[in-house]
Amino acid sequence: MALELLQFKAIYQNLATIDAGFDKLNRGGLSELYLILPSSISVLPSYNLYEDATGQFNINATHITLLANSEVFRLRFLPDSAKYSETQKEDDNGILYEQILKLDLPKTRAEVTWLKHKVRRRRYVAIYRDNNGLVRILGTKERGFQFQFKEDISGENNFYEVTGKLNALAPAPFWSITGEITDNITIL
Repeated sequence: MALELLQFKAIYQNLATIDAGFDKLNRGGLSELYLILPSSISVLPSYNLYEDATGQFNINATHITLLANSEVFRLRFLPDSAKYSETQKEDDNGILYEQILKLDLPKTRAEVTWLKHKVRRRRYVAIYRDNNGLVRILGTKERGFQFQFKEDISGENNFYEVTGKLNALAPAPFWSITGEITDNITIL
């Protein structure tokens, strides 16, 4: 099914067409994820929908600045083992965007048990790159993801199922960077 989205503006000559990406492959899943404690962040680029005249929902290629001795976790994934979803929900209090990261980490092993212990009761800003090469920043210095780990050794394979959830006030913006994510992070 073909889909073309149009955004009509007050002046009809200024009609924006959204490229549906039919000329590109669309691969699902995430390839890498960074978890950063908000207290470790000195500068985190932010997005303001009301100041964006482009309609791209992109944060310009601005560096993230971390404090010295920051705690950052980098996770890389096998194909189809990590995914992200964002669901718009509305209630009497307004609109929220339920953002969920789901990760399957193969094999029960010591370093994942260590990670499970380290991230307990803490919230994280998450940065991911998907399998199409797009990067998004999830969370803010004030609101971050909290993760739960479930170890499962009952079936054919043993693994950890990791779920992170955040109810955000806006959709997660894209981060317009080139190269590696680490090339766009500066440490004081």
